[in-house]
Amino acid sequence: MTTATVDDRKRVQLPDAKPGQVVSIEPGPNGGWTVCPIPPEASEPFPPGSLLEYFTKERDELETILAKGCLQGPE
Repeated sequence: MTTATVDDRKRVQLPDAKPGQVVSIEPGPNGGWTVCPIPPEASEPFPPGSLLEYFTKERDELETILAKGCLQGPE
């Protein structure tokens, strides 16, 4: 069992916690606390306004094939 001491500003250092990690603190049985790590939320792969979803290797190859049939080179 690992113990920790609360300082005068009500702070506790958790030995296995990483900087910036978010934890949930809930009242536990017999007046104790339960501390559980909260996993980070997954961000959207393409946030609103992003054009990255339109630029893929497969789409570039398809556009190249289609353009060859429509465009004429110099004569």
